[in-house]
Amino acid sequence: MESFIKKEVQLGLFKNQDITGHPDQERMVFFNQTFGEPKSILLNVNSVQKPQESRYLDYKNKTPIGVFLDRKILDRNYVYVYKSKENLRNFIREGSTIDSTHSERLASFIYMNDYNHGEWPSVVFKLKSPLKVDGKTYFYILGSGGHHREESLDILGAGFWIYDIYEEMQQDSYVLDDAIIQDNGRLQTPQLDLTKYAVQNKVAEMIINKRWKELSGDDLVNEIKNYLKFTVPNIHHNTRASIARTAVRITHSTDWVDYTPEEANNFIDTNTNFKHSGEFDTERDEFGWTIMDGYFDKRFFQALMKFEDTGKESYAIGYGKTPKMKTGDNRNIRTVKTEQFENIQKKVENGLTKIFEFKKIHGRYPKLAVNGIINYLPQDRKTELLDKVV
Repeated sequence: MESFIKKEVQLGLFKNQDITGHPDQERMVFFNQTFGEPKSILLNVNSVQKPQESRYLDYKNKTPIGVFLDRKILDRNYVYVYKSKENLRNFIREGSTIDSTHSERLASFIYMNDYNHGEWPSVVFKLKSPLKVDGKTYFYILGSGGHHREESLDILGAGFWIYDIYEEMQQDSYVLDDAIIQDNGRLQTPQLDLTKYAVQNKVAEMIINKRWKELSGDDLVNEIKNYLKFTVPNIHHNTRASIARTAVRITHSTDWVDYTPEEANNFIDTNTNFKHSGEFDTERDEFGWTIMDGYFDKRFFQALMKFEDTGKESYAIGYGKTPKMKTGDNRNIRTVKTEQFENIQKKVENGLTKIFEFKKIHGRYPKLAVNGIINYLPQDRKTELLDKVV
């Protein structure tokens, strides 16, 4: 099979475009109406600015992973592309179909700007044995990234394109997992953004498959943070941290179970007869809440307002995040969390006691921000001076 270093590629001409009713005729009409006249663009492997070497690196020691073979212009008829993501194990993005709007956007970008030699080419794996599907023989298979680009090339009628060629990777190899995420984290412009949930699902899969089997808890979270910092640097660091924590939590890889607010409420509904979101509990004649460490002030104020409105007390079911334990602290986690909640309880009750003592001495309640507003910021453009408090 012939490959090329430099080749002129025709856009907008389709093999059977002159046959009435043939799909190629419909493609030609769509091309003319959407983009304009047919044109040719020049592909040149030597003009691509990215180095001809493995783009995939080990996140720990930064050494190359995967075997890079070559960069060539290939006949796309010999590159197999899965049409459904459901059939493709090494696909990280969400959804099971190609986004047609994005593919058309890519096609327009290519038609207007020609080939972008400043970006990485799509990756194909050279098959160890040719693949035969529906009477056609394929020598390459598209990697995890570039499916929308292939669809856009079909729209344009491009028969050839530039690819980076790698040896076929084993499906059960973490090398393939790393290549998948690194590819999808830095695709060609314009790209379809990699979602938080897609990366999270891939990381969870690796945890379940025991990639980091010697780690758990915070150590595992920190290792995944390092992994994501290297493989998907384009994702915000707070999002990467959230991905790591959530992936560890949903795979039950910690001694302590962390709950989201939704999961906490679901637990209450499924396993108890308590209330959780300020609903009135007729059995206990109180309002019920869940209360998470770090959100005491919000719940306290809400319960206070309920008491003011109804004279009814409130109870809460507490939960919290894994506490940070000092070296040498041999207490179990439940003991630590219980002490944290009890300390807050003491502070609230001491504060209430001091409020009543203050009122007894001064004849009024102490100012505690919400009942101590002394001025307002100017906001009414018609009646207020905007450089003075009101």
